[in-house]
Amino acid sequence: MNRTHFWHLVKGLVYVQVLAAVIIAGITFNPNRGLTQLFDYALALMKTLHTVYGLNLTTETAETVFSQSSVVLASPSPLVPPGVYGWLRVFFAGPEDMLFSHIQAMANVQGSKLDSISESENNVDSPPQAVSNDESVNKEEAADLKGTKLAFYCTHNGESYRPDCGESRLEGEEGHVNLVAAALQAETAKRGFTSFHVKTVHDYPDFAASYAKSRQTVQSLLEEHPDLAAIFDVHRDAYPQARPDSIEINGKSAARILIVVGTDERKPHPNWRKNAEFAQVIYEKGETMYPGLIKQVRFKAGTYNQEFHHHALLVEFGNDQNSLSEALYSAQLFADILYEVFKEGER
Repeated sequence: MNRTHFWHLVKGLVYVQVLAAVIIAGITFNPNRGLTQLFDYALALMKTLHTVYGLNLTTETAETVFSQSSVVLASPSPLVPPGVYGWLRVFFAGPEDMLFSHIQAMANVQGSKLDSISESENNVDSPPQAVSNDESVNKEEAADLKGTKLAFYCTHNGESYRPDCGESRLEGEEGHVNLVAAALQAETAKRGFTSFHVKTVHDYPDFAASYAKSRQTVQSLLEEHPDLAAIFDVHRDAYPQARPDSIEINGKSAARILIVVGTDERKPHPNWRKNAEFAQVIYEKGETMYPGLIKQVRFKAGTYNQEFHHHALLVEFGNDQNSLSEALYSAQLFADILYEVFKEGER
């Protein structure tokens, strides 16, 4: 293998789709050297990168994340037999290595504590604690929507914005995404909603169990408030990016928003079409008020705990290269959109 081809291989390990495509095409290696030697190089490099980046990915974690984000790699599936992850060993030591090369920043990156985030209860077994409405509620608007309850929580609490804290994810701590959820609660309260921000940490100590833990939060919320009008799981784009995903709105830079709707491709999800309709209403109102702010409604296999409510959505505010101020501004604009949507009778 010559030096040029070797560095192509290194880049392929970071972007697994490129690696797979190139290997299948038979481009990145000299056919006169064996596949065995090629994979030995790849595996040795992968183990070195694991150490350098301080990651501790397990097979279970990798399979769980894949099953939540990919139809092709999901198991069980009518299209793929059990043990589908076994084929990954053709290219890597296992799914944990594939996940590492695909989304390095998603697991166990150590970061410093954010001074801007106040102390909160991190006991995932405790019932969700709701933050009271902001005192500066507009009284006229409050009369319109005070009976409309909204809830905001974060399945991946550690997600942050790199320009402001130096890391994409804070392990075992509240990242910036929690501030975005808190801003959504405060901004919607100002517009007359009765809104809640649940501070329960779901992604620590077991990242793979994040959605299982946030499922308990959703169920507890609905037991306490069965009349909730909508539930929002607040995230940022989990994939590391080279540049921020921003748009200028009224002279200020805002982080663009992605709405994710889970489908019934992998398991029963009777609410998903209603969730999709709700997402579309928000998207269309956003296009009218702030064109381009909401970049799209994306459908993904997996329920993301949206099966428990007909107005449950996952909402991503920017990516890891956006600033916190951009995300907070987007939260303000999103609250404007929600106000108009519900004022017009969405229930």
